[in-house]
Amino acid sequence: MASPLKHTPPAGSRLQPARLILRLGLIVATIVLFAYSVIHIAYHDITPKVYYPPDPVRQTSGGGPRTVAAIVETRSGTNLLPIILHFSGVLGPNWPIHVFKGPDNTALFHSSAAVRRLMASGGIVLHDLPSGTAIKTHDDVTALFTNKWLYEALAPAQHVLFFQTDSIICANSEHRVEDFLQFPLIGAPIIPRYGSGYNGGLSLRHIPSVLRTLEQFPWAQNPIIEDQYFAINMAKLDGIKLPTTEEAMLFSVETHWYDRPMGYHQAQRWNKDRMPEIVKWCPEILLTEEGALYKNLPSQF
Repeated sequence: MASPLKHTPPAGSRLQPARLILRLGLIVATIVLFAYSVIHIAYHDITPKVYYPPDPVRQTSGGGPRTVAAIVETRSGTNLLPIILHFSGVLGPNWPIHVFKGPDNTALFHSSAAVRRLMASGGIVLHDLPSGTAIKTHDDVTALFTNKWLYEALAPAQHVLFFQTDSIICANSEHRVEDFLQFPLIGAPIIPRYGSGYNGGLSLRHIPSVLRTLEQFPWAQNPIIEDQYFAINMAKLDGIKLPTTEEAMLFSVETHWYDRPMGYHQAQRWNKDRMPEIVKWCPEILLTEEGALYKNLPSQF
């Protein structure tokens, strides 16, 4: 009597223990990574999405810079040159720094070898403010920033990043200022208790839109602080889309809190209790305000 046939599966079709363990390991790793992603998203309560220009055009057809940065400062503060050099380094050569200065701090810019080198290459451009221009009060700042002369002096630039000695951009940020060129105006969003719009201390402005606003809605007809004036009236222009609060918080933080902004304005004033966290994310914040920040840091610093 013939013995019954025994079916033996091919060796390649049998799942070996090692392969089974490997597959189980991959499944577990996938689950862990998915759980981490969910927790990470939940932790960051704000995840604003910003459009990345595929190939930002940074030069005009005539060869002049389309993008510039600018600071208006008539004092000789101890952190003025470090702040300017920081912005120059982080922004790069496509963002020459325009400095609107007064007679009292002219010599300061010629005292630094690093600044002289950038001046010689066009990386820093000095402008004299009109005689008698005062920059001591909010009214003084508003009077200057609602004057067409300030923006026309930057021609042929199309976009200007204004900054002050109490503002900073963070080298750790994954975002570039170019990522926000889609907006005609953006700065740290202002909480309703203090007004509306975006703070001008660190702000990116589309110069043609600024000039249109000044022409169609003369500031004298609604004399309020300049940054809120531009936010309110620029929104009335045809074809204008201003950023949402979440998008603006990604650009800069002041009174609204977000933990990974590209920049800050007056961080120590509005977020004193969060300074350890801010310093870890953006150690350059220590350059701001002539060392005043050091006095506000907790003892562990």
